[in-house]
Amino acid sequence: TVSASANETATFTTSATGSLAAGAGTITIDAHTGAAGTVFPAAQAAYTVDGIEAAAAPVLSNSNATVTLTTPVAIDVSSGVTVTIAGVTNPPAASTTDTSSVSTSADTAIVPSATYAVTAPVAHVVTGVTASVNPSTANGTGITYTVGFSTSSAGALAGGTGTITIAAPTGTVFPSLPGSYTVNGVPAAVTPLGAGCASTPTNTVCLTSPVNIA
Repeated sequence: TVSASANETATFTTSATGSLAAGAGTITIDAHTGAAGTVFPAAQAAYTVDGIEAAAAPVLSNSNATVTLTTPVAIDVSSGVTVTIAGVTNPPAASTTDTSSVSTSADTAIVPSATYAVTAPVAHVVTGVTASVNPSTANGTGITYTVGFSTSSAGALAGGTGTITIAAPTGTVFPSLPGSYTVNGVPAAVTPLGAGCASTPTNTVCLTSPVNIA
């Protein structure tokens, strides 16, 4: 997914003269040309070679789109190798033609991968929104608004941090006291904020959920 944190796996086979010594041989993975905007992580623990954590901190270049690893294991000639990288940031634009390239300290020719896709993010939206007003008198005060909705498959909210934003017609004034609001029957504990979650409530209110919502 575009700009998302992702795990990358690179597989390749060394040449007939491409053996690498543990703790000395290096593997370079380059995405700055074929997948511009890729950002590799700086943490040594993010990288494994054949399931073993890299032997040293990665060396990053090209705005962190190129990484060189020291292999923690001996790699024989004509052998398959799997490098996994956790926490890569994908490029900012969707594409079906991105590539990464691999070379090693023994096999110095840069060889590109087959193309792979980076997809646009899936929109996560609530569904089944309902709203009722009681009573419905114009210019009335002390009105009770009841709003219902269902979260998306990725829309879980953590109690105390997740927020819910409700926008009402111009002229509506939401109350500013947390005790005026409940979420699934539980009173809000945090003072609600207005538009952008940074001002006093008017016709838009941002609530911090007091409960976990799956």
